[in-house]
Amino acid sequence: MPLPLRIVFHHPSDLRAGAGTRAIGLIAALRRQGWLVDAGCEDGVAESERLADNGLHSSAALHREAERLIAAWTSQRPDVVHVEVPGPESLAWRIAAKRLGLPLTTTHHRLHNWIPAHVEPGERTAVIASNQEFMLACTRVLVELPQERRELAAVGLHRLSVVGNGVDTVQFNPARRSTALRSTWQAGPTSQVLLYVGRVLPAKGLDLLSEVFAAARQEYPDCVMVVVGDGDGRAEFTRRCPWAVFTGLLRGAELATAYASGDIFLFPSRVDNYGNAVPEAMASGLACVAFDRAAAGAVIRDGHNGRLVADDAGFIAAALGLLADPAAAQRLGAEASATARTLTWDAVGVAADAAFRAALRDPAELRAPGVDPLMLVVRAALPDALPPGATALLHRGHQVRWIDPAQEPLDVRGLLVDAADLAGPWSPALARTEARLLAIHAGQVPAADPRRVGLLLTGERAADARATRLAGGLRRLGHPVELIAATEAERTWRASPPDAVHLSGPTATLAPLAKQLGIAVSTAAVPEGVDTHLYHPGQLNPDLRQAWGVPANGLVVLVLVSAADESTCAALRALAPLAPLAASSACTVVAACITAAAAKTLRAAGFTMPMVDGIPGAHLPRVLASTEIVILPGPQPTRSAILATLASGTVLALTGDADGLPEETHLRSADLAVDITALLADPRRRTDLTTAGRRYAEAHTWTDSARVVMAGLG
Repeated sequence: MPLPLRIVFHHPSDLRAGAGTRAIGLIAALRRQGWLVDAGCEDGVAESERLADNGLHSSAALHREAERLIAAWTSQRPDVVHVEVPGPESLAWRIAAKRLGLPLTTTHHRLHNWIPAHVEPGERTAVIASNQEFMLACTRVLVELPQERRELAAVGLHRLSVVGNGVDTVQFNPARRSTALRSTWQAGPTSQVLLYVGRVLPAKGLDLLSEVFAAARQEYPDCVMVVVGDGDGRAEFTRRCPWAVFTGLLRGAELATAYASGDIFLFPSRVDNYGNAVPEAMASGLACVAFDRAAAGAVIRDGHNGRLVADDAGFIAAALGLLADPAAAQRLGAEASATARTLTWDAVGVAADAAFRAALRDPAELRAPGVDPLMLVVRAALPDALPPGATALLHRGHQVRWIDPAQEPLDVRGLLVDAADLAGPWSPALARTEARLLAIHAGQVPAADPRRVGLLLTGERAADARATRLAGGLRRLGHPVELIAATEAERTWRASPPDAVHLSGPTATLAPLAKQLGIAVSTAAVPEGVDTHLYHPGQLNPDLRQAWGVPANGLVVLVLVSAADESTCAALRALAPLAPLAASSACTVVAACITAAAAKTLRAAGFTMPMVDGIPGAHLPRVLASTEIVILPGPQPTRSAILATLASGTVLALTGDADGLPEETHLRSADLAVDITALLADPRRRTDLTTAGRRYAEAHTWTDSARVVMAGLG
């Protein structure tokens, strides 16, 4: 019997609102489907604070939360990470999921409808962009209604699953109708009760609701108007409709009794993403009047189980029409109750189960930490001439795609950028935007105070390769980086000095000039790192193993040769006892040479084992991840080769110096051929070595090296 799938489910702390009700229902439904659900929330964060902040916590707080999540999910790994409503912690959840390669999902909510009025226009734009960017980063987005697909397609979202809402018809049903409660509202036996349930906010259509109440009071003095809920608009609404009954916020049985004790339910909102109040009122046996949109448009059939309207005038007329015909209101309410009984949470659970399983099947590259370059998405029509900022990003190797909302959208994924940000030339501000996006895309917390860092290229191949990798680590921390030739340093710095530079080796002589120009200098010794987003077990390539002739359940021993000097040749001769093992089909032994020159030298020395000549750098991660054991022969293998092997999830075997590596991370022996033979028959030992090796590599990345540079700046 397969093990149950595990999901970590993030929901807002306010479970009284629609998103909270949905979260409770979804969690319960998933558990009935057999999922193990770990639920977490924005503890103590009010909704207005959540929407205004929307993930813009301090860098230190985000870093602590991301590291906590990574540790928790590493010890008990979930299958899916779901964020129901993006909030202050959602960026930490996104980073942790990205770092661990977990599917990240969310539900589409029109957050821009609920941004508090006091939020400045610039902040409002940032919230909307952040929400869209979060959805673009997800492997799958849940939508509550099929018609939302077109809206999201306009921003490039195509991996969508329809997972609607349910209603608890045990809690919400006509049997809860209470004459005693109606009497407290001053409703007599023949009185009609107009009911509104929801937050009392201007965005909910309070102006229209007050018009309906005023018209109803004038034409039908015996009717009663009841408002269940509270919010910022209550004082103004009370001023306009002082005769209305306000119950305040109700929950549980009290809320269900209030619903069932009404007669006509009014839902004047045009902004709700779904609107849970509509199916709850229907389940309670009320005739509903609502606009033809969201949940109402999906579950109400006009004139059969409720009234759907197109405009304010139609809304007022429909409400007054039901007051004039109580029998019609009762008939619609009965049909509404029957409809609601089909909206079960179990059906929602089945749809959610399918959606999250689909997220598991989505391409793994959508979950892997990103590598340079970025895919940037601009939600605007493609201009006749590319703006300077876009041209600069293209020259830096990134991809920029325009999605015109008025046209058929392109099926692309990426990070959302504002067209206005690309209007000007390359600038420190655009560099900081690039660095922030690189950090998030790579599963890192963006720097709170990004510093533009200069790194110098000397023309020496190995040193320049290290500088390029270090630049990637700095960018993943959120710091803009400029790589320039050392011979151009003085001219470039005088024209546009960076905030800081890292100098080492021959470039250290430029330190006095940098300090004279007011540039912070780091001369810290930078340890070698590894790109774990590039070297990881997910790079395993079945086609490569097939090309090597590896049987279905076979094992691969790879001899990785970077040089063909005499000491390396001697180490290779010591591996001759592996030949009979390979001949017995227990394993496949392959020699992979980093350079074609090394392969040529080995053949001249008489080596006959299969060889891969000259592995391109982009191909090496797939080669390493497609093996079970990698032997690095020679007295002193490079640290970059050691870390790349460990990060790839394969066993590292050494014939020479271990360069200070912990013993539990690798195999080292004077008689390596004998020990490898034993290791091939011991899968538990291989797992222990690869687990410890990956843990070591993950603590020695180029991002960690970049932190050494930034610490050296003080």
